Amino acid sequence: MAAVERRKQPIETTIKKYNEYRAKFQALLAPDEHQDLDPQDLTYRKFVNMSLDDAFWQDVYLYNSREPWACNSDVRAGIQAMLATQRADEEMSFIRNELSSALSWAVNIYNSITGKIREIELSESDEDEIDDEMESRWGDLLPSISLGDCEDDVKAQLVLNVLNDQLVKHKDIMLGWAPDVRSLWNMLHGEIPQRHEWFELITTLASQDNATPPLTAQTDEQIGPNEEGDEVTASELFIGMMDLNEDLHVAN
Repeated sequence: MAAVERRKQPIETTIKKYNEYRAKFQALLAPDEHQDLDPQDLTYRKFVNMSLDDAFWQDVYLYNSREPWACNSDVRAGIQAMLATQRADEEMSFIRNELSSALSWAVNIYNSITGKIREIELSESDEDEIDDEMESRWGDLLPSISLGDCEDDVKAQLVLNVLNDQLVKHKDIMLGWAPDVRSLWNMLHGEIPQRHEWFELITTLASQDNATPPLTAQTDEQIGPNEEGDEVTASELFIGMMDLNEDLHVAN
């Protein structure tokens, strides 16, 4: 009841303005044009008890109009149909934008994860680097999460395991989206483009998925209490990855 009372005052203020505008409008009408209008002002009680099928809601800006074109049922139906079509077009535009954002997000996150994996693997394979140079490079690649006395190469392997785990999960998400994305794209845009980052990547992932046995990602809940890494969860390491979390927010 308190919430209803808080809303009552601004609603009553709006109703008062509506009644003032309505009175000014009626003053411009000829006497014979007043006969179909409700002579009583709108009140808060009438407003809150008004059915959604009431002409007040259905006719909107045509509610008080007495112009011949506004009173003609066919013309009014045509106007409402055009407005409905425009609203539908606007919603379709919103859906196109949301679809584009979702596909860009998925591709960007995939590229961020694979890019980070590639950087760490290349650094691990470079045996010619001296210790100081390697320490500097690891500092740029590895997350700033304390793992005690864990060496950087061990830490790198832990991060690789987490990233590969997240990559499997993300691939599953993308492949799960693929049929719906194709169907939605056909409805919104028509023909599937020959060159598009999402469809090119999905084609590659689908071919890889068919060529290799399925991998099951191990979630944090599946990690036993006595296994190594219990104090630092996979999600904590993943979120802590330098630049990777930023890429996620930028993509959104």
